[in-house]
Amino acid sequence: MRKYVIRRLLLAVPVLLLSSLIVFGLMRVMPGDALIALMGESGNVGEKELAKLRKDLGLDQPYYQQYLLWLWQMVSLRPGDSIFTNEPIAVSLRKAIPVTLELAALAMIIGLVIAVPVGVLSATRGCRRSITCRCGRTRSAICRSSCCRP
Repeated sequence: MRKYVIRRLLLAVPVLLLSSLIVFGLMRVMPGDALIALMGESGNVGEKELAKLRKDLGLDQPYYQQYLLWLWQMVSLRPGDSIFTNEPIAVSLRKAIPVTLELAALAMIIGLVIAVPVGVLSATRGCRRSITCRCGRTRSAICRSSCCRP
């Protein structure tokens, strides 16, 4: 069991690196940059001010340096400050995590309230047409069970 857990943890490292690289890359492929998002549609800022802001935010560096800096900030659990609110991102996350967990718990409860009765009904009554119709939407999102295959 220990070898299995260690192997899974070691396999998680490249998955996390690859997914972080994909997220970072997608953020850089989008039109504009964080500075344009910050300025919005106003356009009241001159080129010198834009260049200074890009330098302050590190947007003038090559992408690989931006990625390495971003990755280091994520690994060290110091993601920096928000460019929109100028407060530490950790503070924003501390505010958002309880609400997110509450929403996830509510979704889990609602899912269980629906899934358990439907599962019990399907198991006790066998594969009937009425149960198949009731479970149609559920089965369209999940693999079909072996008893209800045509």
